[in-house]
Amino acid sequence: MRARSRSALTSLVLLALAGGALVWAWLGVDRKVEQERAAKDREEKVFAFAAKDVRTLAITAKGGTTRLERDGTGGGWKIVAPVAGPADAFAANGIAERLAGLRRIREAAPAPGGDLSRFGLAAPRVTVEATLASGATETLSVGADTGFDAAVFARPTSGAVLAVPGDVGWALDRSTEELREKKREPPPPAASPAPLPAGAPPKQG
Repeated sequence: MRARSRSALTSLVLLALAGGALVWAWLGVDRKVEQERAAKDREEKVFAFAAKDVRTLAITAKGGTTRLERDGTGGGWKIVAPVAGPADAFAANGIAERLAGLRRIREAAPAPGGDLSRFGLAAPRVTVEATLASGATETLSVGADTGFDAAVFARPTSGAVLAVPGDVGWALDRSTEELREKKREPPPPAASPAPLPAGAPPKQG
């Protein structure tokens, strides 16, 4: 019995060790996958900043440049040029988030990009300059459609020409008027009931 007990105990110990080794190996593979995913994410991202780090925006589009600053009240923004006034916070935050989350599809040409006219970047459709809390400045110019991949050519601060998702052009292409705060008109007052003619009996119900 003692020999059988020792044999059973040995088997249990070996089984536990094997199970622990399998778990350790699985955790190691999982960590490696996570590290590879994080590295791929960093490689695909065009910029390394977060949307909350953006302090000012200068958007050159539709024949003019609009300058915006955070107004210090939550997520609010204000326009400082070419006119002064409150900005559409949803639109301004959307631009900051679109820049921060932008991912490349592929690199079309390394810096300095060579002949930019063939990418529509000699006279970009839109250029956005973002000043960060650190004082650094990041820029993105958006040019012509690539013709496939539903993508457009873009040139970030690095100077390389990238293919990026095509909706970025629409997301950033905003005029001053489109960036102004939208005032909501109050609903019209309810119409008063028409007065009853003299001598008419009151309405029932």
